[in-house]
Formats: sequence, structure tokens, C-alpha cells
Amino acid sequence: MAPTERSRTVKCLVILVATMTIGAGILLLIKTPPAKVSPFLTIKAKGEDSQSDISNLILKTDIPIQAIKWVNIVVYDNSDARGDSLAALNENYHFIIGSSDVIGSGSIWTTPLWQKQQDCNHIIRSGPPAHQGSIMIRLLCDTRQKAPTSEQMDALIELVRKLQVLCQIPSDHVWVKGPPDNPNEPGRFFPSGYFRSRLIRAVRQ
Repeated sequence: MAPTERSRTVKCLVILVATMTIGAGILLLIKTPPAKVSPFLTIKAKGEDSQSDISNLILKTDIPIQAIKWVNIVVYDNSDARGDSLAALNENYHFIIGSSDVIGSGSIWTTPLWQKQQDCNHIIRSGPPAHQGSIMIRLLCDTRQKAPTSEQMDALIELVRKLQVLCQIPSDHVWVKGPPDNPNEPGRFFPSGYFRSRLIRAVRQ
């Protein structure tokens, strides 16, 4: 075989092998099912990377965050134990701060409502604000009976502060709701003064 013909044959074989490799890769991608995504993400608000972890948790949404939509942050304690099923939490809250017996003290869950940037179905117990445009957070602690753990408070404060910055929500638009018999005040063991002192007093631009 002449050198020119041999070179042409080698080139043809190289092109053929490359084409087959690329085609096999495309077929593999097509046939590989997408990874299943859990409806909840769990982040521990501990350690050196806790703040970046919480930021990543907030930013991981199915659609771009509609920052201008969110004008209030409402924190509920666990004094009203009704509707604590997984389905109810999915429908009524955007974030859940875990307890020692549920997902771990200081853990943060985000529900599909936040991931899809949808309003909650939760109805505010009493008084302002409206549930439309309100980011709902459930703190799994009955503050009538005991104080939140330090891990729960650290997680709650960091979560609220980052949401304030992201959505430009001033501190006077952050609400803490209490038990059904006194919904405008948290339980007596909730450290309201400390919590308020850690909020960002920014105003919406």
C-alpha cells in the first residue's frame, strides 16, 4: 500500500473510532435516568462552613429567587402541634429548624414551596402580616415549655439574617408568632431580646 493510501486509511479509522465514542457517550447520557432530588435539604448550622452552607441552601431553588416578592419573614414556634406531618410541613412552611428528635437540633430543612418560590398555604394565626409574600419558618420548639437550644437559635438567626440581606427585608418586617391563645407573642422561653438584637435593621431600597 502506498504511503498516501496508508495515511488516508489511518485518518479514516481515527475518525470512525472518534465518531463511535462520541455516539456511545450521547446514548449513555440519553439512557441514564436523572438523579432523584430529595424534597428536603438538610444543613447543619455548625462548623466553619455553616454560613456558606446556609447560603447554598437558600439559593438552591428550581426557579430564580423572586427577592422582590418576599416582604416579610414569619417565625412560628412549635406550640401548635397540629399538622406536623411531612405533608403539612411541605404545604405550610418554607424552612424548618429541626429539634433533637426531629432531623437534629440546628438542622435546617427547605421545602418545595421555597424551591418553587411559592406562597405557603399557612394562614397567619392573628394580626399582620398576610401570608402572601411572607417567608414562613417553623422552629420545632414549644417555647411555652422550654427555650430553643443554642444550635436552634444559631440556625434560626443565620437563616433569617441571610434572608433579610437577600430579599432586603428590614427587622420590623420580621415577626415571631406564638401559641394560638396568644399568637402575637412567642412563648415566654423564646429569647426575643437576643433574637431582635441580631437582626439586620436594613430598609428596602
